[in-house]
Amino acid sequence: MLLKPLADNISRNVKEFERLAKLPKEKSDTPRTFILAAAYAPARSKLINREGVEALKRLDPQRRILVVRRDSGSCLSAVIEGSVDAALILGKPKSDSLTSARVGTSQSIVVVNKSNPLANLTTISPNDLRSVAVGWPHDIRYALPLLLDLFDKSDVEPHFTHLCTIEDNTQFISEDKGCLIATNEPYIASTYPNAAFLPFADGEADVPVFLVWKKEDNDPLLEELTETLEAILKRR
Repeated sequence: MLLKPLADNISRNVKEFERLAKLPKEKSDTPRTFILAAAYAPARSKLINREGVEALKRLDPQRRILVVRRDSGSCLSAVIEGSVDAALILGKPKSDSLTSARVGTSQSIVVVNKSNPLANLTTISPNDLRSVAVGWPHDIRYALPLLLDLFDKSDVEPHFTHLCTIEDNTQFISEDKGCLIATNEPYIASTYPNAAFLPFADGEADVPVFLVWKKEDNDPLLEELTETLEAILKRR
């Protein structure tokens, strides 16, 4: 039962990227579609909002830019497999076959129920979470090494609990069973209406955001895409 939601999500992602890979080939004199996979975790993070997607689509009037949303792991796999041209993910991947460009930073926050004593804090630290259940951030797992290092530096062993669906996450918060680590996005407030959102002190848990693509890809659009994403993430 624990693994079924994860397997279903993987299956949906695989089918979607297979569909994208099979898109009809365009004529040689027509600029082909550029596909960007953008990290999206319904319970935790959305790196590009609707306005950002529209800005990307306006980059090249002669060329279609398609943005698809999946979790960071699926986005990265799609780049390696060649199903998409580039991916925007949380954290830097370790792959010799990819080029990475840092395009911004995403602020990490802790989500807790407003009735939780932690909600009275203005900022939070790993020490505050020493005895608190923390939702396992499998959907933003490329940010996990940074978060684990943060806990380790404070000599805190986090008590992770697995939450597979958005319903699991919202119920976890609404019933005040623990906290979540998410990214500071406007839509998070509507996802958890009874929650407080606490940034880590001194930005110590901020997660770098990277645009990644295959090393052999020299598409000229990548440079302009990098600059545009930097501007989009800076405005958030």
